[in-house]
Amino acid sequence: MGNEHLEVTELLLKKENLARVGDALLLAISKDYVHIVEAILNHPAFPQCQRLTLSPLEQELQDDDFYAYDEDGTRFSHDITPIILVAHCQEYKIVHILLLKGARIKRPHDYFCKCT
Repeated sequence: MGNEHLEVTELLLKKENLARVGDALLLAISKDYVHIVEAILNHPAFPQCQRLTLSPLEQELQDDDFYAYDEDGTRFSHDITPIILVAHCQEYKIVHILLLKGARIKRPHDYFCKCT
Protein backbone atom coordinates (compact mmCIF):
# COMPACT_ATOMS: atom_id res chain seq x y z
CA MET A 1 0.00 0.00 0.00
CA GLY A 2 2.99 2.29 0.64
CA ASN A 3 2.46 5.81 -0.74
CA GLU A 4 -1.01 5.28 -2.09
CA HIS A 5 -2.43 8.68 -0.94
CA LEU A 6 -6.05 7.79 -1.60
CA GLU A 7 -7.37 10.97 0.07
CA VAL A 8 -5.29 13.21 -2.20
CA THR A 9 -6.44 11.25 -5.24
CA GLU A 10 -10.09 11.59 -4.25
CA LEU A 11 -9.64 15.33 -3.74
CA LEU A 12 -8.04 15.73 -7.18
CA LEU A 13 -10.76 13.65 -8.82
CA LYS A 14 -13.34 16.21 -7.65
CA LYS A 15 -11.82 18.88 -9.90
CA GLU A 16 -13.54 19.67 -13.18
CA ASN A 17 -11.84 19.34 -16.57
CA LEU A 18 -9.31 16.78 -15.47
CA ALA A 19 -6.63 15.85 -17.96
CA ARG A 20 -4.59 12.67 -18.18
CA VAL A 21 -7.09 10.55 -16.26
CA GLY A 22 -6.03 7.62 -18.44
CA ASP A 23 -2.41 8.07 -17.44
CA ALA A 24 -3.44 8.21 -13.78
CA LEU A 25 -5.29 4.92 -14.19
CA LEU A 26 -2.33 3.25 -15.89
CA LEU A 27 0.05 4.53 -13.20
CA ALA A 28 -2.20 3.28 -10.39
CA ILE A 29 -2.41 -0.11 -12.10
CA SER A 30 1.36 -0.31 -12.51
CA LYS A 31 1.86 0.50 -8.80
CA ASP A 32 -0.87 -1.95 -7.66
CA TYR A 33 -2.86 0.81 -5.95
CA VAL A 34 -6.18 -1.03 -5.83
CA HIS A 35 -8.13 1.69 -4.00
CA ILE A 36 -6.89 4.41 -6.33
CA VAL A 37 -7.84 2.30 -9.36
CA GLU A 38 -11.34 1.95 -7.91
CA ALA A 39 -11.56 5.70 -7.22
CA ILE A 40 -10.44 6.58 -10.75
CA LEU A 41 -12.87 4.11 -12.32
CA ASN A 42 -15.71 5.78 -10.39
CA HIS A 43 -14.81 9.13 -11.96
CA PRO A 44 -17.25 10.51 -14.60
CA ALA A 45 -14.48 10.10 -17.23
CA PHE A 46 -15.38 6.40 -17.23
CA PRO A 47 -19.14 6.43 -17.86
CA GLN A 48 -18.85 3.59 -20.32
CA CYS A 49 -16.48 0.69 -20.69
CA GLN A 50 -15.22 1.94 -24.07
CA ARG A 51 -12.55 3.99 -22.28
CA LEU A 52 -11.22 0.74 -20.86
CA THR A 53 -10.89 -1.01 -24.21
CA LEU A 54 -9.23 1.76 -26.22
CA SER A 55 -5.47 2.19 -26.23
CA PRO A 56 -3.98 5.68 -25.77
CA LEU A 57 -3.36 5.78 -29.52
CA GLU A 58 -7.02 4.97 -30.28
CA GLN A 59 -8.19 7.33 -27.53
CA GLU A 60 -6.28 10.22 -29.10
CA LEU A 61 -8.77 10.15 -31.96
CA GLN A 62 -11.64 10.85 -29.54
CA ASP A 63 -10.20 13.56 -27.30
CA ASP A 64 -6.75 14.87 -26.66
CA ASP A 65 -6.47 15.11 -22.88
CA PHE A 66 -7.33 11.65 -21.61
CA TYR A 67 -3.72 10.50 -22.00
CA ALA A 68 -0.58 12.64 -22.04
CA TYR A 69 0.63 13.73 -25.46
CA ASP A 70 3.01 16.60 -24.87
CA GLU A 71 6.72 17.17 -24.38
CA ASP A 72 6.61 15.10 -21.18
CA GLY A 73 4.74 12.29 -22.89
CA THR A 74 3.49 9.23 -21.10
CA ARG A 75 5.51 6.49 -19.49
CA PHE A 76 3.35 3.80 -21.09
CA SER A 77 3.30 2.42 -24.60
CA HIS A 78 0.71 4.05 -26.85
CA ASP A 79 -0.85 0.69 -27.67
CA ILE A 80 -1.46 -0.60 -24.14
CA THR A 81 -4.91 -0.69 -22.56
CA PRO A 82 -5.59 -0.87 -18.82
CA ILE A 83 -6.54 -4.56 -18.98
CA ILE A 84 -3.40 -5.48 -20.91
CA LEU A 85 -1.20 -3.54 -18.48
CA VAL A 86 -2.76 -5.16 -15.44
CA ALA A 87 -2.33 -8.60 -17.02
CA HIS A 88 1.37 -7.83 -17.58
CA CYS A 89 1.68 -6.69 -13.95
CA GLN A 90 -0.16 -9.81 -12.74
CA GLU A 91 -2.40 -7.83 -10.42
CA TYR A 92 -5.34 -10.21 -10.24
CA LYS A 93 -7.49 -8.11 -7.93
CA ILE A 94 -7.34 -5.19 -10.38
CA VAL A 95 -7.99 -7.56 -13.31
CA HIS A 96 -11.20 -8.57 -11.57
CA ILE A 97 -12.21 -4.92 -10.98
CA LEU A 98 -11.58 -4.00 -14.62
CA LEU A 99 -13.51 -7.01 -15.91
CA LEU A 100 -16.46 -6.07 -13.72
CA LYS A 101 -16.30 -2.55 -15.20
CA GLY A 102 -16.49 -3.97 -18.73
CA ALA A 103 -12.84 -3.97 -19.79
CA ARG A 104 -12.08 -6.49 -22.51
CA ILE A 105 -9.20 -7.25 -24.82
CA LYS A 106 -10.35 -6.66 -28.36
CA ARG A 107 -9.53 -9.28 -30.94
CA PRO A 108 -6.73 -7.91 -33.11
CA HIS A 109 -7.50 -7.08 -36.71
CA ASP A 110 -6.37 -9.74 -39.16
CA TYR A 111 -2.79 -8.96 -40.14
CA PHE A 112 -3.32 -10.26 -43.68
CA CYS A 113 -6.51 -8.25 -44.27
CA LYS A 114 -6.28 -6.04 -47.34
CA CYS A 115 -8.43 -3.25 -45.91
CA THR A 116 -7.01 0.17 -45.13
